[in-house]
Amino acid sequence: LLGGVFIGADYQFAPKALVGVMGDFTWSGMQASTSIAVPGAGAYAAVSPNQVWSVMGRLGYLPIRSTLLYAAAGYTGMNVQATGTAYGGGTASFGQGSMNFNGWTVGPGIETVITGGWTTRLEYRYSQYEQKQVVAVGPAGVTAQPSTHTIRLGIAYKFGVGADNKSVAE
Repeated sequence: LLGGVFIGADYQFAPKALVGVMGDFTWSGMQASTSIAVPGAGAYAAVSPNQVWSVMGRLGYLPIRSTLLYAAAGYTGMNVQATGTAYGGGTASFGQGSMNFNGWTVGPGIETVITGGWTTRLEYRYSQYEQKQVVAVGPAGVTAQPSTHTIRLGIAYKFGVGADNKSVAE
């Protein structure tokens, strides 16, 4: 489950087409972990993205005035918290760290008018990030290259849209 905020602006350049820019900031509760154990030794690593942000352009098509189909793509960043432990030969080590990953994101969406200036949107996004060592544990480290598939549901208010307006783009 994600929670977040977004902001954007659109320009309708044709009766059924628009371009726009949007940005968002999301808080995440996701976590990935792995453990390895062999007789006398083992390791555990956990990686948790706690904040994700993006800035994207979008291109949209209005099949009807109240509904927008769009594709979006752009930059995304992620802050990751990581921990790792390793033990073997009577010794143990622990490490933790936090770092930012840069990447790209892309996906389609649909936005439709609820009432007045209020709209709702449903969006799929794929995001791919760079590979980095997130925490050093003993002589080795925990390396991560996050990628995510998310389905997002949102509610938006379009400033400047009158209460009787039925268009997503205006």
